[in-house]
Amino acid sequence: TGALMDVVVPALGGGLTGAAAMATAVKPDGDWATIGWGQPVPGKYVAKGNATGLDGAFGSGGVVLTPDGLTVDANVEVGNGRVVVLRSTGDSVNTGVRTFTLVAYNSTGALDATFGTGGVVTLCDGPVESWLPLHMDAQGKILVGVNCNGAGGAREARLVRVLINGSPDTTFGSSGNVVLNQGSGEISLGALDVDAQGRIYV
Repeated sequence: TGALMDVVVPALGGGLTGAAAMATAVKPDGDWATIGWGQPVPGKYVAKGNATGLDGAFGSGGVVLTPDGLTVDANVEVGNGRVVVLRSTGDSVNTGVRTFTLVAYNSTGALDATFGTGGVVTLCDGPVESWLPLHMDAQGKILVGVNCNGAGGAREARLVRVLINGSPDTTFGSSGNVVLNQGSGEISLGALDVDAQGRIYV
């Protein structure tokens, strides 16, 4: 991550100072993406690159600054010609509500209009704050571990899978959702992996 920041920070063009990475994804072919923050607040960015450095076709010199009021959070994945960021908006401390969404950027750094609504898919609303796992397979399906409030306000640890276009994967659980701990007490997802046979480990 430190080496990536040596590449990313100069590309911010002085717009952000004290930048730090929050999450990074690296693929075997050398493609990578990272999300992070800097000053002035909100100062959040998404960067994409490859084995030779930043991808100049993505955003401005490989970096996209996110709009004011959007909190880049949790995790990032890269593959299938896009960067997908798992983020949250809202303030669970003051308002009791936080919305978790997937945001897809295409190869130019623009929001990917072929994904969800204008590049955004909402996963759930709830007051639970956590770092959430994220996985993208070779077909572009995205698997997310979500800690949020379910029906009646009960806390749930949930797996959610969407297709490459952002719609729920109806072949996975119930309409793309698998609830792991409904009625079984406090459980939070913190890690996620998928092996070569497609088996999911949490």
